[in-house]
Amino acid sequence: MESLSLLVILTALQGCHLQILHVTQMPSASAVPGSNITLECTYGLSSLYEMSAGSFKWYRHVLNGDEISNTNKHYKGRIVRTNQDDFKKKKLANIELQRVEITDTGIYICEVSVISITTITEYGKGTFLNVTGVPDVIPKQTPFIVPVCVIGGILIIFISSAVLLKHVRQGKKYLENTM
Repeated sequence: MESLSLLVILTALQGCHLQILHVTQMPSASAVPGSNITLECTYGLSSLYEMSAGSFKWYRHVLNGDEISNTNKHYKGRIVRTNQDDFKKKKLANIELQRVEITDTGIYICEVSVISITTITEYGKGTFLNVTGVPDVIPKQTPFIVPVCVIGGILIIFISSAVLLKHVRQGKKYLENTM
């Protein structure tokens, strides 16, 4: 009788979610225009069963809104996703947003779906990305610009001095000839 009760309980529990999926995101991240930023998302799955497959998506501001991907015109060519192997083995669902813009500021929500016996989908609490500051455009040129400016300044002084000296000598000759 006891084994029959246990069988009834196990059968009833099979319909319940014995799996628990937890999705975790960093609460905030900051970037300057022109830089790259990784929005981190990890997940944990406690289950009696192995995950057979899974996927992840990112949304901006609202769940099931526009997906953050290279097919979205605002993000085209600027999204690098965690590969499927790292998603499954390391439980990472990160995206790297390249060449961030001020307009990228907002809340980014990670969605993770895993398939075991059933499909389970959970969401992170969101990461607030704050893009502020001066665009990071000239740092690679700075070491080159400083010497060019110094050399350019020295050349201007040298040329100005030569022109002035020439005029002074011509002025002396003019004065000598007129006296």
